[in-house]
This record gives sequence, C-alpha cells and structure tokens, in this order.
Amino acid sequence: MAPFDNNGYTAVFGGQNRAPAQIDYVRYDYSTNLHLEWPFLAEDGAYVCPAKIDLNPSAAGLLVYLPDASIASVGQDVLIRNVGAYPAAVCDHDGGSVLYIDSGLQWLMWITDDQSVPGVWARVQFGAGVSNAVAGALAGYGLRANNVNKLDQDLYSVQLTGAYQLKFSDRAKVIENTGGTVTHTFDPVSPTDQSQLANGWFVYEKNAGTGTVTLQPSTGVTIDGAANKVLQPGESCIIFSDGTKLITIGYGRALSSSTSGVSMPLNTYTSPYSLTTSQVLAQVQNWTGALSSNMVLDFSGSVGYWMVWNNTTGPYTVTARVSSADTGAPPPASDPTGPVTPCVVPQGNYSILRSDGTNMHVAFTATQGTVTAIYTTPGETTGGPPPTGITSTGTIGLADTTVIPGTYGAPGAQGPPAVGSKVPVMQIDQKGRAVAGTTFYTLGTTANFNIGTVSGTIPLNTQSSVAQLLGYADDPAIPGVISPMSGGVPCGTMLNFGLVWAPPGWIFCVGSIGKTGSGASNRANQDCRDLFCGIYLSFADAQCPVSGGRTGNTSTTALADFNAGKVISLPDMRGRTMVGLDNLGSTLGIAAAGRVTNAQAAPNGNTMGAVGGLQQTTATIPQMAIGVNIEGGYTTGAQSVHVYGNTGNDNSTKFGGIVGSGDVLHGDHQHYFDGGFWTDGQNLSTHGAWTVYNNAGYATGTFCTMEPFLMTNVIIKL
Repeated sequence: MAPFDNNGYTAVFGGQNRAPAQIDYVRYDYSTNLHLEWPFLAEDGAYVCPAKIDLNPSAAGLLVYLPDASIASVGQDVLIRNVGAYPAAVCDHDGGSVLYIDSGLQWLMWITDDQSVPGVWARVQFGAGVSNAVAGALAGYGLRANNVNKLDQDLYSVQLTGAYQLKFSDRAKVIENTGGTVTHTFDPVSPTDQSQLANGWFVYEKNAGTGTVTLQPSTGVTIDGAANKVLQPGESCIIFSDGTKLITIGYGRALSSSTSGVSMPLNTYTSPYSLTTSQVLAQVQNWTGALSSNMVLDFSGSVGYWMVWNNTTGPYTVTARVSSADTGAPPPASDPTGPVTPCVVPQGNYSILRSDGTNMHVAFTATQGTVTAIYTTPGETTGGPPPTGITSTGTIGLADTTVIPGTYGAPGAQGPPAVGSKVPVMQIDQKGRAVAGTTFYTLGTTANFNIGTVSGTIPLNTQSSVAQLLGYADDPAIPGVISPMSGGVPCGTMLNFGLVWAPPGWIFCVGSIGKTGSGASNRANQDCRDLFCGIYLSFADAQCPVSGGRTGNTSTTALADFNAGKVISLPDMRGRTMVGLDNLGSTLGIAAAGRVTNAQAAPNGNTMGAVGGLQQTTATIPQMAIGVNIEGGYTTGAQSVHVYGNTGNDNSTKFGGIVGSGDVLHGDHQHYFDGGFWTDGQNLSTHGAWTVYNNAGYATGTFCTMEPFLMTNVIIKL
C-alpha cells in the first residue's frame, strides 16, 4: 500500500499539495485494518482518503475506517472499488458499519450529516448487475450490521433503578432492574400499529434488584391472563405481544437462594405492626415476647412463604395478614355466607405461612415433626408391597384395592395368608381426615376398601343416614360418620347422658339449630344440616317450629330453608321423659295400643313431639274419702271437726264426710257441726292429711304425680 509520502499528491519540496488540489485516486493493498484521513490534514505515513480508492484486502474481515466526518462538510464523497479477491468492510470513524463491498463491486459514499465524528454516510452502488442490500440500512430494533455486511441479533442491555415505561422502541432490549421494588408499565398493544406494542414485539426482563418488579400492562390488557405479573429478585422472563395481550415465556425462577432469619420481639411492637423490608425478606422468623394484647402483623403486600415460630407467651393471639385489606381467608364454596378466617398462628407452634398477595394462609402447622395423617388421591389405584405401597415419601393406594385374606401390618416376617387373620384399619371420614383409634377387620373373604355399607366389607366413614335417605350431596363442611350398619349411631338418636357436656357429634336436646351465621341458640354450624332436615320432616311446626315458617314439607324445601339461614326448634327435653308413640308401628299395619289417648292424657299419643303430664295435681272431695285435719290411721273418742254436708236417712255420706261406724250423721237433712262428736268407741278410718276446706263443704289438697326419678342431660345426635 502507498502511504501519504508516496502517493504523488505532494510537492517535492515543502510537502504541500500540488496543483490540481483535488486528490483523485489511490490504491491500497493491505493486510491490516486501515484508518483513513482527509488529504488536507494528513501527515507523513497516513493513509489518505481521495475521491477514488481501490481496495485490495489480503484476507476477509479487514476493516477500513472512514475519516472524521465532523471536520469535513456535507457532500464530501469518495468512490471505493474492491479490486481484491476478498470482501472489503467499510465502517465510520468510530467503527459503526457503513457498507460491505464484495469483490469486483464499487460504491459511492458521501456525508449527509457532519455533526458528529462518525457522521452519517449515504451510499449508492455503481455498475452492479444485481442489487445488494446494505446491512446497516436494514438494521432495525434488535438487529445490527456486522463488519461483513450481515445482520446480527442485538441484545441491548438497559439497567434501571426506578419505574420505567416500555415502548415500541424497546423491542429486543434487555431491561434489567438493579434497584428496589419498582413497576414497569407497558404501552398499549396493537395487532398492526408499529408505533405501539404490535404483534411480535418482545422484550427481556430481568430482576437483579433487591425488591419485586411489577410488570403492569396498559388498561384492559392482561399478561399471562392476569392484570399484572410480579418478578421476585433473581427472576426473569421474555414478554411478547400477540397484538391483543402480553404473554411471558421462559419464566426463570431462582433455583437456590440464601435464607435469612430474624428474631422479632413482638412485645416491643404496636399492633398492627408493618414488617420492615429486611423482616419480610427473612423467610425464617422467631416471634418472641410476653404479649399484653393481641398482635397483628402486616407483611407489606408481599407474595411468598415464611417459616415462623410463635414463641410468645401470654393469653393473646398473633394474626398474620398480607396488608390491612386482608381481613381473612374467604369462606368455602359450600358456605359462601360464612365468616372469613383470619390467619392466626397458634402459640407454641411452628407454621408455614403462604401469601398470594391478597390473603395470608397457614399452609402447615405442627408442634413437632411427626406425621399425624396421610391423605390419599381420588382414584388412586397403586398399592401392594414397596415401592408401590406405603413409603416414607409415597401415598396409600386405597381405591378399588382388593384385600387378599392374610396377615397385614404385623411385626416380623409375614406368614402365609390365612382366613381369620386381622388387618389394622385406620378410620378416615369421607373427606380423608383421620379418626382417632385403630380397629381391626377380620379377613375371611375378599373385601373392598372403599365400601362400608355391604356386609363383609371394611367399615369406613360415610354421610349420615338422613343425608343418604334424602339423597343430599356430600358437603365437605360436614364431618363423616360411621355407618349405622357398621355400629355407628344414626342422626337424630336421643339419649340420657350423665355428663355436663355433650360429646363430639352430639348436642343437648334444647333450643334451636341452623347453619353458620343463622343465630341459632343451641348450635349454628353447617354440620347441623342433616339433623335440621330430619326434624323438619318428622315433627310438625306446632311441636318444632321453624323461624319464618316452613316453605313446604319435602326434602327439597327442608334443605332450602336450612340454606336460607332459618332455624328450627329441637324437641324441648327439659324436665321431660320420652314415651313411645301410641301408634308406634302403624306403618307396619300394627294397631295403636290405646294406652296414651286424648281421653286419658293431655297430648295426642299419636303425634310426634306432643307433650303431657304434670309434676303435681290438686285433688277434690270426690277423689278423697275425708276432708278433715286428722293425721291418718285410726282414732276413737271425741273429735273436734268442722263438717258441713248433706246426709241421708240411712246415715250415708254425701259429697264426702266421715267414714266409720257409729251415729255420726243421720237424717235426710243438712247439719252443721261446730264442736265435736263421739265415735262411741268405734274406730274412725281416715285417709290422708287435709288442712283446707271451703264453704261448700269440699276439702281439697295437692299431691305429686311423678314416679321416683334421677335428673340427667338429654343429648341428640347430629
């Protein structure tokens, strides 16, 4: 190649340009990169940029740098021809790609903007048989031209510490948060408008900061079907637009992270207390202190899991919530009007808390690391010996698993199966919850685990007999019961009970019942459903009234009234005993006994819930033999009495009198005796002790009508 002092454009003496001043041509044969300078500034040894240049690179990939555009003027041009066998790459003064010249081609370039050192160069190809695109001219967002006139993908990284609005010009950029908690909002999306986030627009998001990054689409636009998406520290994703919504792919979550712990003296905080950023980031928390009141902890709206130990003392609770808007977990679908459930961490317990950004939940609570229940999967069919049976990390296969006669679960080596072997059965209700205690089922024939209503099968818990009879759907809020066919007690059973509290599954037979929130005086809970409906259909409203009245007398109306929050009165067993219906068995064609009827007792003996009987009664003279104050037994001699009555000629008594022998009353007329009379040595027979008599001569008295008794509680089965 020819340096400046050999290019023929300078005078022999002085080194100045010779006339004509316009420098026309130079050829460079080069094996290293060339940095061109304008001839009017070139010094000895420089490579000048004349009006016309022939390039002959010795290898591919060599670069030719154009002169500083800021010291020339717009319109300054140069024609470059590649006379070599290898392509020639031309770039601006700072290395930005301008064009790529294949062998045998020539390009004219000129400056259109001289306000910067690299400037802006326009170009046009000369004498080409076909058109060749210029990579630099084609490069858009996310693309760049390389030094061989090719387009490369360009991942341009932008580091941010605050909020940011993503636009169409951010296409293919890497947006990296290096600050704290921030929000990145997005321009509107569009199927075709390239000035918005059109179909195919994409961006990379990486959270390298210490707080969360909320990705917030424009109004009415979703991201992954949600109103927004939150990236935790260390997470990243690619967000792209399909023209109507934003979608993420490649959601990267940190596989490992450092876990920090914190001890929090709750007795030094004022409730409600908002956790600091460092406390929220601490996934292991030890709550301590002697509490003097209930404590509420706000987790600053964060999403995540925390392992906490409520190591406080004092008769007060600690409630964890996402924020002040978190009033508790919503009620289950089975009881949509039920109360919300605050996230209370039991004192002395280890708990795992889970926040979804709206509500805080206790995901797991235990006082020690012991498994107390194993839950099965619906339709689980795996079973048999390990590894498909019960393992330390597996499940129990129960569904449709046939039991082969034999000895199961016994310690030591297993012997051959034999009829009469016993298998331990862990009792669970239909919700999968373990029931305390273990029973044993004697094998003799094959039995099916999940059937508890057929003779010869293992008894498992089921719905109440009322729910089965009325065809009610299984309610997850109602505990299962043992089938009466397997020894369980049916719903509605009434018993005398010798303790002062009702056992689980029973309530005292008094007051009213209804669903949760119904205001029933005895029990307001969803588990009252079956007893409510059973009494509803067995007792008339006169005996067991329903608040607001009954809408009908069917299983459907009974369930509807229960779900509507009505309450029903239980049979009032205060101070009462139970008597069998007089027409008991009438549905079997057995006639009424006639022992308890309207003629003999106050109630109708054929009516469920009818009441009758008295603690005591008042007797009158026709019911007694004498109405004077004599202490019973026999007496003789003079008696002091007041008698007012009628007597017949035969000395017989009318409307009472004295029963005995002797001339006491005689004649068919009325006598009034005020003094005494003489029995003439005859014994006087008296009956009872009487102190009251009236002007008509009728003496009366009160006596107990109850048999000997013992007072107990009366309970009824839910």
